[in-house]
Amino acid sequence: FNRILDIGCGSSRIPMDIPNCIAVDIQKQKVRFQKSHGVQGSCASIYALPFKDESFDQVIFSQVIEHIPLKPQIMGELRRVLKPGGTLLIGTPDYGRMFWVILEEFYNRITPGGHCHEHITKFTLKTFRELIHGAGFKSLRARYVGGGELIIKAVKLPC
Repeated sequence: FNRILDIGCGSSRIPMDIPNCIAVDIQKQKVRFQKSHGVQGSCASIYALPFKDESFDQVIFSQVIEHIPLKPQIMGELRRVLKPGGTLLIGTPDYGRMFWVILEEFYNRITPGGHCHEHITKFTLKTFRELIHGAGFKSLRARYVGGGELIIKAVKLPC
């Protein structure tokens, strides 16, 4: 019986398609949307998650970290709520990949004022791995979606 947490779920299908997934978002309407599809959810901030220590087997934190100020609490909270040996799936655009830079520029031209202007923290594969490793996780695998969206699977290391 795995407990899974999707932080910054938005209106994604991920929590709807994964049994035992709890959806968290800072926007109440996103949590209401998830609940209307039968998903258990909570309105909360990544900086102070309302869960006990070591509550989850897996945490999904995808396409969120680039939109918020990078503070130590982020990785600390991810680590805190994960069980020992728990899995973290974390994703962000890779600004070290030319494909992403071109795609973002193209997107900005066709949708001025789009969400790309909201990317306030920009990572490359190297800086993203450094962040993860520095927070007590071991990177297991890195993959790309569409050539520029980086997803890293990591495991929580013992203290």
